[in-house]
Amino acid sequence: MVKRTFIVHYEQWLEQDADALGWSEHKEITVRLTSDALTSGWLLQFNNTPLDYLVLTVISLHARPMNAKDLAWLSEFGLATDADLGRMFSYATDMTIAAELGIHRTTVAACAERLAENNNLVIRSMDGEQHNQLRQSGNF
Repeated sequence: MVKRTFIVHYEQWLEQDADALGWSEHKEITVRLTSDALTSGWLLQFNNTPLDYLVLTVISLHARPMNAKDLAWLSEFGLATDADLGRMFSYATDMTIAAELGIHRTTVAACAERLAENNNLVIRSMDGEQHNQLRQSGNF
């Protein structure tokens, strides 16, 4: 039996209100920790590094399905392949996460490295120039 412990849920929808014309678009990203996280022992991996759990959660809150435009840009830098189209991904830099959590970016990087070592995420890195090109593209 599969034990689901940490769930990232991305939802996108259209709404039409009775007192407003037209449609409005919405999206919401939620992260759930299930009871299996406790009973399976999954949560114990964060005993000595509780900040890792918080970093994983914040990275997850940046997740979205990879669209064709994302794929085109990321594949130019060797960060994605055709198999990634439609998969959940998170483009969140150590600087972004550090600012959101009020911690230093090297702390975020250390947390991410540990998370990757424990197979909680995959890090795909780029150099500073690639990062600048990607940011200036307006896609991320």
